[in-house]
Amino acid sequence: MTDWTTTRRSALTAMAATIAFPAAAAGGGKRRVRLIAGTYAREGGKGVYPISFDPDRDTWQVGAPISVIDDASFGVGGGPGGAYYFVREKAAGKIAAYAPDWSHRGNAPTAGADPCYVAIDRASACLAVANYSSGSVAFHRLDPRTGVPGEPVVFRHTGHGPNTARQEASHAHWVGFSPDRRWLHSVDLGTDTIFAYRFGSRARSLAEPVAAWRAPPGAGPRHLVHHPRRPLAYVVCELSNTVIMLDARAGGSFATRHTVSTLPSGYEGRVAGRAYRDRPGRAAALRLEPRP
Repeated sequence: MTDWTTTRRSALTAMAATIAFPAAAAGGGKRRVRLIAGTYAREGGKGVYPISFDPDRDTWQVGAPISVIDDASFGVGGGPGGAYYFVREKAAGKIAAYAPDWSHRGNAPTAGADPCYVAIDRASACLAVANYSSGSVAFHRLDPRTGVPGEPVVFRHTGHGPNTARQEASHAHWVGFSPDRRWLHSVDLGTDTIFAYRFGSRARSLAEPVAAWRAPPGAGPRHLVHHPRRPLAYVVCELSNTVIMLDARAGGSFATRHTVSTLPSGYEGRVAGRAYRDRPGRAAALRLEPRP
């Protein structure tokens, strides 16, 4: 496994966000896994915690926190010079870059509130951030040598949904570059919309967003993953507890193909499970695992 993966909430006490960076496989076909767990200070977290899994002993171990990285709700690796990036989920959002030894390289404002997701196009050294509360996307060019993010270009979504408690305004919850590197997509929970931005990898630029897909009203789309080989995508909807399979079109748009519930048939109670869920009864994230 060489790609970085992330989840936004942790199942560990006092850890509000877990950022997973799988390590290289160990000998004998067994894999040693290293995780980096970001935490919220208001919930007792002391920074970023290294976590390791020993497959021979079937045990996990939590290391001492890296206290200089606080309120990290999401992260991604693989930037220039091996840089890591973490968003600071505060009213005045920030994206910070760190070297592999965790020394601080630099940071930049995300020009929005409560950034919650980061995506990187490594070939062009560009990075995008979803600002949840302000309903905006910040686009950063990275220094090709140090990986330090530059000042953002900010794009704001507009609109709302029928759920007045959660969809009173735009809430950008996810961003990601398309497999062909022609588009940046943003999933907006507040407007029931996936927005598409034309991405110029050579110019390192984004065009203004257009609506690429509309979810059923009140569904609250939150997270998207692309199929590794086929022109398909899957979006999880937090408010309707559904996963919707989409046809990914060449022009950056999507078309609905199939919908399934994330809840058992006939289930009417609260969901107690935490895996891939933000709170009981609310679907939060998706991950595709290719067959061996």
